[in-house]
Amino acid sequence: MTSARTGDALRDLASSTLDFYARFDYTPDPQSTITNFNEEVYELVEAALEGDKPHAAEECADVIVTALGVCFAQGLTVDEIIAAVYQVADKNDAKTHETHHLKDGKIRRWARKE
Repeated sequence: MTSARTGDALRDLASSTLDFYARFDYTPDPQSTITNFNEEVYELVEAALEGDKPHAAEECADVIVTALGVCFAQGLTVDEIIAAVYQVADKNDAKTHETHHLKDGKIRRWARKE
């Protein structure tokens, strides 16, 4: 059975993931979901390093699905995950050149002057 799409990509993916687990009578546990997540991250890195954009996009989706699995194994709900996504987006939106800078490929907070 496939979940109906609502237009909310994260909620739809979470619903699809839970349906997938139910179809296989699988209850996600922390260790196996973390193992699966690590495998998918490795496959995404490989695809990105090869410059294979379609494969990287597919692996990115797999990383998101397995990240959801890790969250579900921790007992998080999709609403809690979505709330956290918006919190991170709000934090990122608040960062400016005055508060942060690019260093070593990462946006970092400026060092505080004592």
